[in-house]
Amino acid sequence: MITIDTPGGTITADLHPGSPGAPTLLLLHGWCADAALWDDLVPLLARYTLIIPDLPGAGRSQPVITPRTLFDHALALDRLLDALDVASVTVVGHSMGGAAALLLAARNPARVARLLLVGISLFREERERRAFRVLLRAASQVLRVRAEWMAGSKMLVRLFVGGFVARTLPHTQEQRVFASYLHVDRGSAVASATTATSPAIVDAARMVRCPTLLLTMELDEITYRPNIAWTAAQIPGCQTQVMPACGHLPMVEQPAALAEIIAEWVL
Repeated sequence: MITIDTPGGTITADLHPGSPGAPTLLLLHGWCADAALWDDLVPLLARYTLIIPDLPGAGRSQPVITPRTLFDHALALDRLLDALDVASVTVVGHSMGGAAALLLAARNPARVARLLLVGISLFREERERRAFRVLLRAASQVLRVRAEWMAGSKMLVRLFVGGFVARTLPHTQEQRVFASYLHVDRGSAVASATTATSPAIVDAARMVRCPTLLLTMELDEITYRPNIAWTAAQIPGCQTQVMPACGHLPMVEQPAALAEIIAEWVL
């Protein structure tokens, strides 16, 4: 594990050394999640060197001095890779972590060798941005009423996680997903989601010059499907792939299948 200072706080990441000469992977979680989301993939990707951070405001990357945005995430990730002396990395970004991956690739194109974007679609029109901001205002109020006792309610946990997955998960996995939501910094969650609507994210996508795969899940009800093809079209040379019978969280629903896709893409 490593923790480094950034202008708005710290960023903490788990490090898993791989086989000598194997590629390095940077795994980025999505909104209101943390590094634990990737736990089931760690043994399946053991040949690779893995860097799995809690993005600022999530998990162990707290407290923050001021709420962290997606642009702050990209800066923090670049500094983390500097501290680890990583010159080349394949970035796997899930959901909003995919937006951070795009910003990192635009910020430091020489460092990002390949991109795998999982469950992400970008905003195409201002009306979509406005609609998302309305939903975000409601979500920000819900974040105010979190309490530790909620983790002990199996029904509440299952109800929450059920909105993200296509099948019922073992309760231990559901608890892991719910715990990350329960402990995220509210200000940073709102700030990062707000900046996800920025046209600068689309600009960053258009600046990408590395091989990119956009992975969507057949039963994902979180990603805005009408914009998936358009999103891929904004990224030069982007390839697309669909994971069958899976919801928004393939790393917990189908970790073996996702690990296979990652391994094929890295090669």
